[in-house]
Amino acid sequence: MKKLMTYCSLFLLSLLVTSYSAEAAFPDGWARKCPIVIQNAYVDTTLSDYPLLLNEDTLPAEMLLSTGSYPALSTGGDIRFSSDSSGNVQLSLEIVSFTLDGSAELWVKVPSISSSVNTTIYVWYSKTGETQPAEDASYGKESVWNDDYMMVHHMSGSTYTDLDDSTSYDNDVIDDVGTITYNNTGKIGDSILVAGSTDFLEIDESSSLNPTVLTLQAWIYSTSTASNDGFVSKMDEDSNNTRGYSLKYYYDAPALSIGDGDDDPDLAHQTDITLNAWRSLSGTFQENNSTNTRIWYEGVKSNSGMSVEMSGSANEGMVLGRRYTDDSSGDDFEGAIDEVRLTDVILSDGWITSEYKNLNAPSTFSVEGTPENAGSGARRRMFMVQ
Repeated sequence: MKKLMTYCSLFLLSLLVTSYSAEAAFPDGWARKCPIVIQNAYVDTTLSDYPLLLNEDTLPAEMLLSTGSYPALSTGGDIRFSSDSSGNVQLSLEIVSFTLDGSAELWVKVPSISSSVNTTIYVWYSKTGETQPAEDASYGKESVWNDDYMMVHHMSGSTYTDLDDSTSYDNDVIDDVGTITYNNTGKIGDSILVAGSTDFLEIDESSSLNPTVLTLQAWIYSTSTASNDGFVSKMDEDSNNTRGYSLKYYYDAPALSIGDGDDDPDLAHQTDITLNAWRSLSGTFQENNSTNTRIWYEGVKSNSGMSVEMSGSANEGMVLGRRYTDDSSGDDFEGAIDEVRLTDVILSDGWITSEYKNLNAPSTFSVEGTPENAGSGARRRMFMVQ
């Protein structure tokens, strides 16, 4: 009988431990939380599943203060986000960098951001023993970027092997050619610097890089201009039959270029680019659709009206820092490249404009509130063992 009672007690104890472990997940045990308010005045249209950029200027100061009472872990492993103050609805998070007493680059997937009223989310921190979810987990970095994103590169790393695609498509950088300066100061965190003399990065061929409807984006810092020099390109040339797409120079103006099988017609920004300053570029393309084929400069639509049919995809992968994917081009960009993205959808006017405001001035787009104690968080179900 005693042996049976012992077995029953152990069984109930195992239920207690299992229940406690299940109930001890986020937000239980987090010490602090803080509201972050997205300012509707800078949102041009309602945004769904929007990857919000936050940096050290948009996070509570105590979270980054190593000598304070409530710092986050030095690795950022305990940082979580929710759309509600109770922590019932967790949000996906990518931490590119987080340094106590230093800088931060975080991307949070916000389900809906209103253009008519402010939207509030919550950051949670100050809990020992935590790590970030796996990349492909429910709230891991890949889930920040929905299936429309074919590639996202933050250009943060010490070598090309560190430059991994943040999306689930894994369009990682596979090689560098020439001399690349890594950990260069970027518009958002780090960037790469190329000298314009056969210096570029390579991304392997993938069907996910061959959409016929697309938005191609990058931030560039030009130190000089030369017509046809490419920033981001998936275009090759075979006996003057061009295929693919690129962002490049058309004389001294940035342009979206599409290979139509005979040539690569350019849709160019209407004025020359400003040198020695970070500038945002976006190109959207849909075959034989002049309305959806557009070039954006600094968040403003600067030109549209080109109707062209893409002849097919380039046979090779993508390159960052030159015009063509083969090595015969010589049309190499001189300057820095940051935040390169490709989607297989046309991002809307309101999205591109709002996104530019977020990335250009994160601390204006979002404002941190007043930190507070997080409380007990989720309730635990306790079993009493007698």
